[in-house]
Amino acid sequence: MQIDAHSLFESEFHFRRLRNKLILYLDRRCCPSSEDLADEALARLFRRTAKSNDPNAEALAFGIVKKVYLEWGRRNAGLTDLRDDAPADEPSPAIRRFRLIAESSVGQLSPGDREFLETYFVDRVRAKELAARMGTTPIAVRMRAFRLRRRLAGIVAQMLAASPTASPLSRSAAA
Repeated sequence: MQIDAHSLFESEFHFRRLRNKLILYLDRRCCPSSEDLADEALARLFRRTAKSNDPNAEALAFGIVKKVYLEWGRRNAGLTDLRDDAPADEPSPAIRRFRLIAESSVGQLSPGDREFLETYFVDRVRAKELAARMGTTPIAVRMRAFRLRRRLAGIVAQMLAASPTASPLSRSAAA
């Protein structure tokens, strides 16, 4: 369904729907500031369409959010990869506990699921390329990633519920 720019910014429903789509797009790329970048893309879309009414604002928004994401990636290129953990300082007890929970929850998955997670999220192989390797569709790859994230969230929730003092997010663990 094509939505023009004027109705997009006049209708709260269409605006929120598009914003949520942009956030989901950025979340799939493991972007930690997806909401901020989605808002930046919508602001650019608003400025671009303020003088003219683009008949397909949604497609234009996705083009803009891709550029915003690439700009963000270039600005943050100096960030270290999670796999290259340099032992500069001793991690805090909360960080050590968080890593233990993460490792043990991923350890409960099958070897195939662990390999899939590493390929999709750590190596950041695109769904289209991974689907070609696996002989399936990109939608099936994304659904598998979604289900694995949901399963991992359940495992982590069970671990935290079993030992509430072990929460890396609790104030007692950080102190």
